[in-house]
Amino acid sequence: MKYILIVWLLLNGIIANAQWEADFKLSTNEGSASLNENMGQCIATNGNDIHVVWWDANKNGSPIFYKKSSDRGVNWIADKRLSGTPGKADFPSVAVANGIIYVACRDSAIGSALSSYYRSTDGGNTFEPIVSLGYYYWWPSITASDANVFMALNDSHPGNTEVYCRRSTNYGINWDGSIQISNDTNRSEDPSIAAGGDYVHLAWNDKRTGKMETFYRRSTDNGLTWGIETNMSGGSGTYSYCPMVAVNGSYVDVVWAGGSCIRHRYSSNYGATWSNVDSLVNGYAVYYPSILRDGLNVHLICFSFNDGLLYCKSTDGGKSWTSPSVIVSGASHPAFPFIGVTRDILHLIWTDQRDGHKAIYYKRNPTGNYHAPTNSIQVSFIPTIISAGSKINIPFQATGAFSAANIFSVQLSDTIGNFTNPTVIGSINSNMSSSINAVFPKSLAYGSAYKIRIISSDPFFIGANYDSSLTINPLPVPVITGLNTICENSTGTYISSNIPNHQFKWGVSGGIIIGADNQNSVNIKWYSAGKGTVTLIEIITSTGCTDSVTKIINIEAKPSPKIVGNKNVCKGEIISYSTLKINSHIYQWTDDLGKDISNGFENFTWIKWTTPLGKRKIFVLETDTISSCSDTSSFEIMVLPAPDAKITGKISVCENELVDYSVPSDSGYNYYWTISGGNILNNPNQASIQVQWLAAPSGTIGTSVKNKSTFCSSSNDQIIQINKTPKPKIVGSDKAINYSIEKYSVIPDALSGFKWNVTGGSFIGPDNLPDVNVKWSNVATGTVSVLQTTNNNCIGNCFFPVHLITSVNELMADDIPNFIVTSNAEQVQVELYLDKNIEIKLEIVDLNGITLKTLFNGTTTEGKHDYYWNFNEKNPIFVKNGTYFVVLKNVNKVLAKKVLILN
Repeated sequence: MKYILIVWLLLNGIIANAQWEADFKLSTNEGSASLNENMGQCIATNGNDIHVVWWDANKNGSPIFYKKSSDRGVNWIADKRLSGTPGKADFPSVAVANGIIYVACRDSAIGSALSSYYRSTDGGNTFEPIVSLGYYYWWPSITASDANVFMALNDSHPGNTEVYCRRSTNYGINWDGSIQISNDTNRSEDPSIAAGGDYVHLAWNDKRTGKMETFYRRSTDNGLTWGIETNMSGGSGTYSYCPMVAVNGSYVDVVWAGGSCIRHRYSSNYGATWSNVDSLVNGYAVYYPSILRDGLNVHLICFSFNDGLLYCKSTDGGKSWTSPSVIVSGASHPAFPFIGVTRDILHLIWTDQRDGHKAIYYKRNPTGNYHAPTNSIQVSFIPTIISAGSKINIPFQATGAFSAANIFSVQLSDTIGNFTNPTVIGSINSNMSSSINAVFPKSLAYGSAYKIRIISSDPFFIGANYDSSLTINPLPVPVITGLNTICENSTGTYISSNIPNHQFKWGVSGGIIIGADNQNSVNIKWYSAGKGTVTLIEIITSTGCTDSVTKIINIEAKPSPKIVGNKNVCKGEIISYSTLKINSHIYQWTDDLGKDISNGFENFTWIKWTTPLGKRKIFVLETDTISSCSDTSSFEIMVLPAPDAKITGKISVCENELVDYSVPSDSGYNYYWTISGGNILNNPNQASIQVQWLAAPSGTIGTSVKNKSTFCSSSNDQIIQINKTPKPKIVGSDKAINYSIEKYSVIPDALSGFKWNVTGGSFIGPDNLPDVNVKWSNVATGTVSVLQTTNNNCIGNCFFPVHLITSVNELMADDIPNFIVTSNAEQVQVELYLDKNIEIKLEIVDLNGITLKTLFNGTTTEGKHDYYWNFNEKNPIFVKNGTYFVVLKNVNKVLAKKVLILN
């Protein structure tokens, strides 16, 4: 520990500044008045007001009392009881902010210990009813900053205790839920809390390392979230207890008792980093330290059971300290001191037993917090009308002593000149007069009562407000609406709000402005792919306030389709065309006739070229589906005529028919024919051929014609129907008697026509039916023939020669044993023995070949058959006595037997 060396020349001045006035009994009851332990502040000051709380064990229970001085400790109001009757409360603490007084305590009126608080909004004249914040058994600690109120709480768990925090952001009207600060299976207790600005600081005892040590956490967002834990006493090797935390501006101080001394650490940057541990009040058995900082003055007080209340002070922010001095003797058993300041006056309260019971005592030192008026900071000059966003150099005059690490900062008030939450707009590391480059935020609202001032950090000092109020004109708020992503070589429109009395100026990189650049909208033609920017400068004409905004544009590359395929094609050819395939790209194909020839969205397509001939084009539109950029490519094609391969010739032919086929002839062509189902009878490499078709049912004829110069070719294939040629077979007798009538027939066919012809005879009846009757003449031989024509005009014929019998002797067949003819005076009997079923015709014929009687005509069965001719019966032809013939006919032969009839 470092102590200030006090030279004799300064001794009288320091003693004069450290004169304590007489002790004054503050509590008036004759009970047992007690203050809280050091972690719960029992004194709070604002302006000239001093607020003190304690609890008193008397016959009316254990109430909380409040006392106030409005003239910096000269006069005090009567004790004010806050608790009800009988009441049961203890361990109070007090805080004040924005004129509102908050008193926390532990209240057990209902039997269970509750952490509760009272609130006064009229300067302590009246207090609202008690409000409970939950079942937290141990004593609470309270602090306040502006509208924010925080209470540190301590409850008991089986085997351990934990520290919590609750907050109100509306002057204690409503409270958020509790946040657990400590987290250990061992004891965590005695929380002390202090708040300033957006920062909340909390210190407590914790036994997680096996011995009680002091831990610290802070919140930088008004208690909403909390940072990591810091072991403040770690490594000291001593038992730590009774921590207290205090805050003044950016400075935070933490003290605790440990190892027969008071331990101290401080931070000058809101608790972000800390000084090393300093040991104060060495050589005494000291307890329950209370610390308070006001600028560079830091006051520490604690008590010793033997020596009384001990006090020491630092005037350089805690870097060095005076030796401890006894300001209340230990004879009256003083304990639990708390300290406060009102400007230069130092105030002290403690518990004292000089009256035979515990009472609250007070004393003050009128110059104990004296600040030598050596430092001043004054802004030299600044324009009084400023645009938000302006950068202005602010010169200032600084007198007094400032450290080499000192930071001068320019603070800007709110629109009505209030510095409750100032905005720092510039700073400089300096310890003398200088100037600061300040930047007024762009977001500042219009106001004509802004103020600025400059503060220092080491020592902390607030300079005087600049004499004149500032008028700050707001900036325009330029906004660019338009595409963030656009395709290269395309034009985009960008628009800003059209506000009267505003001027506009556009700029661009990566493109060119088309048309005017001083309107609220602009058209921009973008160049090749990459990054571009469009910038808008907007000016408020009346004030000249100017701001700009820049919009970054992603200029996407367009696809570059290149079509690959044949440029010279022949009519009728099917050709594929393609371009490079890229994932996420789609493709649409069209031809010069406007026809969609796409193959889905593929990068290829197939085209069959037809008319018109000559120069043709195809197009592909390639689109990037991610950027939506697209481009079109064209491809020129020459469509050449193809040879005419139209085949001329019959396509329905007959078996074995000879047919001529041809295609248009041209000396510039080559020809080649192919045949199936027939034979080419001449050279197949010419324009015409002759084909003999073979058997039904079908064949094919094909030709290929190629242009010798363009190599365009055409081919044609034709299916040929080969129809069967009919083969009629005439059924009838190949022997006949002159002048006889014979029947000849072929198999009927409903799809065919018939035409008969006869030589040596004539037809009896039609000659175009499947069967005919022929009457033979007196000739030796004759023929019967038939032409059968199908519906396919295929013709077949059959010739059937017939031997005509001029003498019945040629028909004699008496030597045939199975053909027996007998007669008597009345009839002729024919016995016929057959060895199989056979078609026969059995007739009675006279010598002239005229059939007199047909005995049987049809199919007969195997075996013996008898037939009879009763020539005496009534006959169409008169039967005379004489010689007749019984004629037996079948397909193969004619047999006859002579019979003599005698009536």
